[in-house]
Amino acid sequence: MTKRSLYITILILAVLDLAAAAWWAAGYFNSDGKLRFSADDSIAQADTVADVSKPDRFRLLNEYTYYGAYAFGDMYTCLMHIKAKWPVSINGDNSASELKEALIAKLFGRQYNDIKQAYDSTLANPRFCTTVGHFQRLDTRPVARPGKGTEYYYRAYPYLGSDYLLEYRVERNTYDGYNKTRQVAYVHYDRVRRQIITIDMVIDLAKKDAIISLINKRIQYHINAKGMSLRRTTNIPQEYLLGETGIVFTFQKGEIASDDMGVVEIKLGYNDLRPFLTTYFRDILAANDNYRPMPELTF
Repeated sequence: MTKRSLYITILILAVLDLAAAAWWAAGYFNSDGKLRFSADDSIAQADTVADVSKPDRFRLLNEYTYYGAYAFGDMYTCLMHIKAKWPVSINGDNSASELKEALIAKLFGRQYNDIKQAYDSTLANPRFCTTVGHFQRLDTRPVARPGKGTEYYYRAYPYLGSDYLLEYRVERNTYDGYNKTRQVAYVHYDRVRRQIITIDMVIDLAKKDAIISLINKRIQYHINAKGMSLRRTTNIPQEYLLGETGIVFTFQKGEIASDDMGVVEIKLGYNDLRPFLTTYFRDILAANDNYRPMPELTF
């Protein structure tokens, strides 16, 4: 091959490379010049992020206070204890602001500017079992006498982790000297996309009647096979856990059973739910790995 022929060959190859690059760019850039991803490409990108997933870090918050007040010639007491493993960094994100906001709302029943304000406001406002006037802090822990004392235990902690998902469990426990009441909630966080996962991102709510039917079939199984005294549901419960093999629907005290049964959990496997799962959540399940239960946070 002559030197002139070699130059011509190199020029042709260069033109072909430029044409291929232009074709690739035309297919992957929007009209505004920003790179876009198809469904498959976004999964591959997210996989890459998950493969280099950074460890999540938390700090322990543990605050409590005791109160006493005189009313109707007797002493009434209130114990308030709030304990949490609070997110410091989630998959390298030192903000995790959406997660923190969702946790505050679930734990305290309303929104605050930050966790310190939430703690300070809640602990400064004791709730007694009757109307009291002046109250003051106590130095020692009081015993909740029936009808005379109340105890509140709030806790939030990471419950289940994985490459894509972080499941937080939130509990609000109350004791009035007679009975204990527990409310359970969950916060679902996409560690890769750094966003809260809501129910409509998990299941197609246009098919909610079919999902409710599945839940009721499972309830009937517990009635028949385990002799549990349960009632059918007419709604998808507000709280649920996105587990490794299925969704655990969480019914609060009295929703589908007598009060003495407390919280009732009904699990449906992902295989049964697959026709009703969103594309977004099916993609997460397909790529997710390394599920790891977290240690329970105890008082």
